[in-house]
Amino acid sequence: MVVEIHGELDDATAPVLRDAIGKLLAQGRATLTLDLRNMTFIDSTGIGALVGALKRCRTAAGDVVLRGPSAATSRVLELTGLHSVFEVVDGR
Repeated sequence: MVVEIHGELDDATAPVLRDAIGKLLAQGRATLTLDLRNMTFIDSTGIGALVGALKRCRTAAGDVVLRGPSAATSRVLELTGLHSVFEVVDGR
């Protein structure tokens, strides 16, 4: 299952992602790809939402893959050490 994130992932939009993940998990979809190609910004709340998604999916015997992060998002993932926690793949 691919979830596309558009625009900013911050304190205003992170709850939308959390709700979407919850609905997918309720449907039995525990392995997700989060498509970040159209995400323009992420803050600490957005990072928390990504980590929360990973924890929830792994608890359900799934996983989360991050696809196509921008250079800025990749830098945030590296600075936080999350590039070694998530599987990050090219956006193609």
